[in-house]
Amino acid sequence: MNCENCSTELSGAFCHKCGQRVESLPGGVLGYLAHLVSGVAGYDSKLLRSLVALVFRPGRLTDQYLRGKRIRYVEPLQLYLLSAAVFFLINAYKPFVHFDVATGSVASSLGPASATGSMPASQVERLTAQGVTIEVFAERFDAWVSAYLPVLLVAMLVLLAVVFWSLNWRSEKPFAVHAVFTLHWSAFFLLIEGVRRVIPLPATWSASNGILGVVISFIYLAVAMRVLYRRGWPLSIARTLVSLLLFYVLISVWMGSTLFLALRFA
Repeated sequence: MNCENCSTELSGAFCHKCGQRVESLPGGVLGYLAHLVSGVAGYDSKLLRSLVALVFRPGRLTDQYLRGKRIRYVEPLQLYLLSAAVFFLINAYKPFVHFDVATGSVASSLGPASATGSMPASQVERLTAQGVTIEVFAERFDAWVSAYLPVLLVAMLVLLAVVFWSLNWRSEKPFAVHAVFTLHWSAFFLLIEGVRRVIPLPATWSASNGILGVVISFIYLAVAMRVLYRRGWPLSIARTLVSLLLFYVLISVWMGSTLFLALRFA
């Protein structure tokens, strides 16, 4: 038999050249529906297995991926993009960037990191001269933030990978290892922050909720770094403290730069 996709001679259940499974589409309606369900269930099982490993077994997903055991899990970039999509979907319901129409000020918070700003006087004068109301500017501001937050987020991911590489350069691991670890850690962080934003809590508990998020992030990152970089607890904890501090600094810079650009160019 030859592969229906690339005509390569087959040996096994998959084509060794293009990877297509050795099967033809069923002709009947029930057979085709069963084929679709099987494909979806297979992807769902990989996704569920990846999420369980990501959330409950810190560092294991990265370690398994680097060991070559990849077919059982979703690719790191796909998992990160899924987490980012869920986070920004929640953000549409409960945004972490808030523009106050009454005062012209803006504030953003994500975990313990925060950034604030306000419309410059020149911006207010320009809007008044153009006959643009503050409500219209607020709509422009939201659209600008939604468009450029993902762009600046990519830059933050690259910088975070550099941070992990810098703190663990003696491990002699290639940069790709730190990049994969960055994607998995960022996916976990976005999922945790998304869950925190959808859980309704009294205002008096907001500080405790933020502290709990920091504690969970610290424990998770410490365990993950110990699993991946094979260091003792004292060194893993010390590097986690530095990594988490720089991570929150990067988030603050990410949010601050977004607010700065949006206030001036929206």
